[in-house]
Amino acid sequence: MEKLITLKEAAELLGCAPATLRKWVQAKKVPHYRLSGRPKFKVSELENFVRIMKVERRPSLKRSSVRRVG
Repeated sequence: MEKLITLKEAAELLGCAPATLRKWVQAKKVPHYRLSGRPKFKVSELENFVRIMKVERRPSLKRSSVRRVG
Protein backbone atom coordinates (compact mmCIF):
# COMPACT_ATOMS: atom_id res chain seq x y z
CA MET A 1 0.00 0.00 0.00
CA GLU A 2 1.31 3.43 -0.95
CA LYS A 3 2.21 5.81 1.86
CA LEU A 4 -0.02 8.85 2.34
CA ILE A 5 1.54 12.30 2.72
CA THR A 6 0.33 15.38 4.60
CA LEU A 7 -1.13 18.53 3.13
CA LYS A 8 2.12 20.40 3.80
CA GLU A 9 4.19 17.70 2.04
CA ALA A 10 1.75 17.61 -0.88
CA ALA A 11 1.85 21.40 -1.27
CA GLU A 12 5.65 21.26 -1.31
CA LEU A 13 5.55 18.52 -3.96
CA LEU A 14 3.12 20.52 -6.11
CA GLY A 15 4.96 23.80 -5.59
CA CYS A 16 1.99 25.65 -4.19
CA ALA A 17 1.05 27.18 -0.86
CA PRO A 18 -0.70 24.91 1.67
CA ALA A 19 -3.63 27.38 1.68
CA THR A 20 -4.02 26.93 -2.08
CA LEU A 21 -4.02 23.16 -1.79
CA ARG A 22 -6.54 23.40 1.06
CA LYS A 23 -8.87 25.36 -1.27
CA TRP A 24 -8.44 22.71 -3.98
CA VAL A 25 -9.33 20.02 -1.43
CA GLN A 26 -12.46 21.91 -0.35
CA ALA A 27 -13.46 22.34 -4.01
CA LYS A 28 -12.69 18.63 -4.65
CA LYS A 29 -10.29 19.56 -7.46
CA VAL A 30 -7.44 17.34 -6.26
CA PRO A 31 -7.58 13.64 -5.27
CA HIS A 32 -7.30 13.16 -1.51
CA TYR A 33 -8.35 11.03 1.43
CA ARG A 34 -9.58 12.13 4.86
CA LEU A 35 -8.07 10.45 7.89
CA SER A 36 -9.10 11.79 11.29
CA GLY A 37 -10.59 14.80 9.49
CA ARG A 38 -7.30 15.75 7.80
CA PRO A 39 -6.59 15.50 4.09
CA LYS A 40 -3.93 12.99 3.01
CA PHE A 41 -2.55 12.39 -0.47
CA LYS A 42 -0.91 9.65 -2.55
CA VAL A 43 2.16 10.87 -4.44
CA SER A 44 1.22 8.83 -7.53
CA GLU A 45 -2.24 10.44 -7.65
CA LEU A 46 -0.75 13.93 -7.30
CA GLU A 47 1.72 13.21 -10.11
CA ASN A 48 -1.17 12.06 -12.30
CA PHE A 49 -3.15 15.18 -11.32
CA VAL A 50 -0.25 17.38 -12.47
CA ARG A 51 0.05 15.43 -15.73
CA ILE A 52 -3.67 15.86 -16.45
CA MET A 53 -3.70 19.57 -15.54
CA LYS A 54 -0.62 20.41 -17.60
CA VAL A 55 -1.22 23.24 -20.05
CA GLU A 56 0.77 22.98 -23.26
CA ARG A 57 2.71 26.10 -24.11
CA ARG A 58 1.70 27.76 -27.34
CA PRO A 59 4.47 28.67 -29.76
CA SER A 60 5.38 32.31 -29.39
CA LEU A 61 5.09 34.71 -32.27
CA LYS A 62 8.27 36.22 -33.60
CA ARG A 63 8.34 39.98 -33.36
CA SER A 64 9.19 40.32 -37.05
CA SER A 65 5.99 38.50 -38.03
CA VAL A 66 3.75 40.84 -36.01
CA ARG A 67 2.62 43.95 -37.86
CA ARG A 68 1.81 47.10 -36.00
CA VAL A 69 -1.26 49.02 -37.06
CA GLY A 70 -1.44 52.77 -36.90
